[in-house]
Amino acid sequence: MKISNATTQEALNTGVVSDAANLASYDIANSTYKIYRVTDPAVLQPGMEMDYTDTANFTDVKASLNPTINANGELVFQLPNTPTDSYVVVMDGAIVGPDTAEAIAVKSTFGTVGQNSNGNLLDGSKYVFGTRFVNETATADADSTAISESLSKSESTSISTASNSDTTTESNSKSQSDSIVSDSISTS
Repeated sequence: MKISNATTQEALNTGVVSDAANLASYDIANSTYKIYRVTDPAVLQPGMEMDYTDTANFTDVKASLNPTINANGELVFQLPNTPTDSYVVVMDGAIVGPDTAEAIAVKSTFGTVGQNSNGNLLDGSKYVFGTRFVNETATADADSTAISESLSKSESTSISTASNSDTTTESNSKSQSDSIVSDSISTS
C-alpha cells in the first residue's frame, strides 16, 4: 500500500479545487503516523474522527508492517494477506504550499494499478480524496472515477493536519468493490 499526494489532475478530479495554484501538498516525509488494524469496521465514522486509543477496536500494527518513506516522499507498507481485515492510517503533520493554498488531495494506492480495456483498474485500487479549507472548515470529496472494482482487502486512510483552530469535517466515501472501504482526510 502506498499513501502519497495526488497529482494536480487527480486533485482537480475531486472537485474540491478548481485552480491548481491553490493546491497544497501534505508533508508525508516529516509527519508522524500510526497504522491500526480495525476489529469492527462498522464503527468507523465518515469523518474518521475516532478514539484510536480504544484498544478494543484499534490495534497498532505499525511496527509489524515495517512502513517506510520512499524517495518520492510516499508512505509505503505491505498489508498482510487477510482480506477480511480493515486498516486505518492516521497521519499527523503539516501541509505545505503557496499562501493561496485552499485545498489538498491525498491518494492511497493498493496493489498494482493499471488500466484494462474497459478503463477499470487491475489488481489494485487507487482512491483520491481532496479536502478544501474555507473559513477554518474542511470538506472532503473522493474522485469516484479512480475506484477499483477488484479490491479484495479493505482499507481506510485518515489524514490529520496541524491546526490551531477547531474545525469540522465532512467526508464522502465511494466504493464499487465488495469490500468495506473508507478513506478520509480530516483536519484537527
